[in-house]
Amino acid sequence: MTAILKINYSNSTIVQQAQNYTDIYRILSEYVDNSIDDSEKLYINSTDSYSRNIKINISKSGTAKKTQAITITDNASGYKIDPNETLTIFDSLKRSDPKTNGMFGMGMFSFLAICNKMMVESKISGSNNIYSFEITNKTFEVSKEKVPEFELKTFPAQGNINLSYTKITLKEFLPGKFEEIDLSKFKTEVESHFELILKRKNISINFQVNSQNQMTAEYYDYSKVSTTNFTKSIDKLYKTKSKKFKTKTEINISKNPCKILLAVSKNMELNREPVFVYKGRRVIEVSKVDQFRTNNRTSIWSNPNVTGYIDVTGILEPVPTRKDFKCTPVAKALFQELNKIEPEIKLFIENESRLNLSAKHNYIELKINDAVNNYLRRSDLLSETGKVYKEYTLNSYYKKLPRDYKVNLVSPVNSQKNVNTPNCPPMKSITKRERNNKITIKVPDHKSGSSSINIKIDNENFPQTDISGIPLRSIYRDNNIIIFQKHLNFQEKLPQSRKDTLKINDKIIHYIAMEIITHLYPITENIASGNLFVKFASYVYELEKSLYSINGNKII
Repeated sequence: MTAILKINYSNSTIVQQAQNYTDIYRILSEYVDNSIDDSEKLYINSTDSYSRNIKINISKSGTAKKTQAITITDNASGYKIDPNETLTIFDSLKRSDPKTNGMFGMGMFSFLAICNKMMVESKISGSNNIYSFEITNKTFEVSKEKVPEFELKTFPAQGNINLSYTKITLKEFLPGKFEEIDLSKFKTEVESHFELILKRKNISINFQVNSQNQMTAEYYDYSKVSTTNFTKSIDKLYKTKSKKFKTKTEINISKNPCKILLAVSKNMELNREPVFVYKGRRVIEVSKVDQFRTNNRTSIWSNPNVTGYIDVTGILEPVPTRKDFKCTPVAKALFQELNKIEPEIKLFIENESRLNLSAKHNYIELKINDAVNNYLRRSDLLSETGKVYKEYTLNSYYKKLPRDYKVNLVSPVNSQKNVNTPNCPPMKSITKRERNNKITIKVPDHKSGSSSINIKIDNENFPQTDISGIPLRSIYRDNNIIIFQKHLNFQEKLPQSRKDTLKINDKIIHYIAMEIITHLYPITENIASGNLFVKFASYVYELEKSLYSINGNKII
């Protein structure tokens, strides 16, 4: 038996909308997300587990173009589809369901950004029927007067009537897209994206390439990072009622409180930034949300030793691409509350990650710091760390710049430009249409926010490590570059008889210069051009000259 189903949306726009999905793993995650949504009927909140084992399998198979396929299967409740209904994009049936994550109905069509065909087969428990259909890019190649349609096939189920499942197969990949998919990388993405889902009992997400060894996604264990975590629950927010009278209105969010968990590693760089979580899924790194006007982007939210999440389920609402949140009064109130508790978080991080540094090298460090900062004042190194923050309209960019970036408009009387000022006329002299034009604004990078850099040579502690356990030669924290004297590479530069003391020689000067420039040099240029390495070497050599002589006196 067959039925014809219609898709209610602008024909060509469906394909165009899919192009908003630029991350191939984000696209594949949409189908894993659908499988998790289909499992919600079996989820028991009180035990944080599923009533039966849920298995989601992702496989990559085929070598020839015709056989290449990505398949996502699950044994969840099945894909509910009504042969008598029209599919309406941005009006998903899940939208009003607080348990499921789907809201817009667009994720199902995200495949169009990487391939031309999606095949779906599904069965609901208790049903005698199996439904199958396929949608291709040609489905939408119809005139504006017609509605895109696809054929829904129904055939009898064999065996146990209580079995339920969904199988999605992606085929006919665009050039290079299939080869780009690495399931080991996708496993890492899934572990990060569905972090709190993986914490639940009786669910597993597995990966397999051409029937080879299976990999299973694992929940991130914060207890392995730190035994003491920062936790906080926010059940009240306040929005400004009157700026003039300084009155506020309380917003009660006790039914869905904002939950914060942050873990700090003292001896290891995690490079796993804290994220906002919505219904168990990662949305975006906290440091990347434009609406959140934090004063501690580097020391807290981009700190490589800090990881964790802020659960905003029921408080904020993601945009369709799920890479940001809708701007609402509640969102504004939440971000203001996060700003208030940042000092408390920062103090916790400082206490957990504090290094006991000795004053043994204070004299030589003072001379090194004088040389480094004198060099930085003469050099254009820090001026190059400006990065493109975002495109804004002239009408709105004032409100969205970071707090540490001061904007001075170019006056029509005095046309002298400030170095940090976008080249635009005063707001009052331009039309509404001009104010809506897009402009690109460059703002200072977090590493250039301070006027000085402090160099510390740590002779007490063993080097911190990266996530793989490899010792780091140095680290960069809040304009402090800490160089570990006990690192093997540093020790190799010291005379054999003086491993426990610091004697500045040519090798040590080169070593220090390399470490400083490695942290400060902005990696923004095209590597293929070759300029990246040439300029890096130039900065190292220039800094070495400054280290050799301070006020005409050698520091060796």
